[in-house]
Amino acid sequence: MIGLTRFNKDVSSFIVQCNNNGSGNTKEFTISLGKLLADKASIPTSPVEDIRSFLNTEKLEIYNILSRINETIIIDIENIVDIFESFYRTRYDLIYGYKRVSFRGEETAIIDFFGLNKHISMNTLETIKSCGVKIAYYYNELSKLKENLDELLAESSL
Repeated sequence: MIGLTRFNKDVSSFIVQCNNNGSGNTKEFTISLGKLLADKASIPTSPVEDIRSFLNTEKLEIYNILSRINETIIIDIENIVDIFESFYRTRYDLIYGYKRVSFRGEETAIIDFFGLNKHISMNTLETIKSCGVKIAYYYNELSKLKENLDELLAESSL
């Protein structure tokens, strides 16, 4: 376990804030962390027959990262993994998946154009729409936490 005092000042403050207000279990936090991990995960260098096997390998690393984060902030690991998978699959499809764009109307134009609702639930998309500023805040702070965690783990393995 990495003690709170080993994190840099900004990350430590964020961890304390999350623990004090219970934000580690909010939808916004879960979406932010799931998306961050999906953004940083490896994508195959070419299309694969079945993305599930590649994804399962990535999920092993995701569980490892989440268990380390869970040592400092209480989080909902299974929901974060679900969000990770939906963003990862969307990211993969944006890179390799050619699909015709269906257009249902102006209300859903962006969702339809990028095929966002194929893997990402409408509930998640609505939360992103209504809480975008908070999600962006968590995403940025969690990026710092992950970078700091990676640095600490690299130091401890030397």
